[in-house]
This record gives sequence, C-alpha cells and structure tokens, in this order.
Amino acid sequence: MLNRTGQQGNVYQAHQRGKWNPRSSAYGRFWVDVPSGERKRRTVSLGLCATERVARLRLREYIERAGVCSKRRFHQIPAPGTTFRQQAEWWIESLSTRRRRPLKPATIYGWQHCLDRWILPNLGNKLVSEVGNGALRQFVEILSAAGLAPKTIVNVVTVVKFVVTSAVDEEGDQIHPRVWNYEFMQLPLVVKEN
Repeated sequence: MLNRTGQQGNVYQAHQRGKWNPRSSAYGRFWVDVPSGERKRRTVSLGLCATERVARLRLREYIERAGVCSKRRFHQIPAPGTTFRQQAEWWIESLSTRRRRPLKPATIYGWQHCLDRWILPNLGNKLVSEVGNGALRQFVEILSAAGLAPKTIVNVVTVVKFVVTSAVDEEGDQIHPRVWNYEFMQLPLVVKEN
C-alpha cells in the first residue's frame, strides 16, 4: 500500500533557522487518517539527533511502529459512509487474529452464519450509524415473524451489537456509541430452566 501524501512526515527543530543544530531537540510531523474522513496532524518529539537524516530515520521508524500507514490501520478506521455489511466483514475477519480472549473457530463460524442468514440480508445495506434501537426493533419483528426461538433472537441481536461496537476510532473509542433499549426493541426474555 502506498503512503498517502504527508504520511512520510517531515522533521524540524523549534526556533532553529538554517543549519541543523545537533544540541537542539528534533520533532517530527505527519498526518493521520481519522474516521470523520479528515486528517489530523500529529507532532512527536524525536529527542536529540546529530543530523537531519538521523531525525528523518527516527520519524520513519516511529511511523512504522505506530502503524500509521499500515493496511490494517487504514481499514480499521471506518469512513463516515461505512455500511453495516462492510463493518461486519471487517469485524468477522478481525476475530480470527485477535490476541485478547481469542475465539474458537466454531464460535466465529456460528456468528458468520448469523450474519449470512439473517443480519446482512436485512441490515447489510444500512449505514452503521443508522443501526440503532429503531432498526433493531424492526429486525426483531422480522426474526419473530420467521418463528425463531427467543434465545436465537437474542443471539442474533448480540452479533448486530458486536458489529456496531466494533467501529472504533484511532483511540479505541466507539464511533457510534449506543444505549441499547431492550424494552423498546421488544427483545424477548430468555428464562433459564433448572
């Protein structure tokens, strides 16, 4: 993947004009893609660098370590017009590689089946920002009309919630935070039998 303009960055020394001063701190600037579709300029301290070339190398190493130009990072930031289908595809792919609480293949297979059979045909073309309590209320009605058991409906709706909450920005904050209202959704209660 090619770097987008400005993401190679540039280096400078504050209050320095002309010749590079090896006893003055160096800083690096580069651009970062953000979910809103805009870009933010980031500045990092590079410490003391003997030459401008050394400073550029340190900045390049920092950008690589931070993953600013990586394909994974680029796809992690959903565009403002991301459809539920696109976000679901990214989410299901990310499950097999996650390190924290890895999932069993059977779980991923079950969630993929929920997506393919029920969720994507009904919610796939909506924007992620449009999938809220109202959309889920209509979706629960569709699932109920299809004769699904209450526990199955709850499981399918849980997958929808996972996909919506998987859309995060570069700080890990949800882009579309939701307060789920199960009463409004008319989500069935599942009573455990002893």
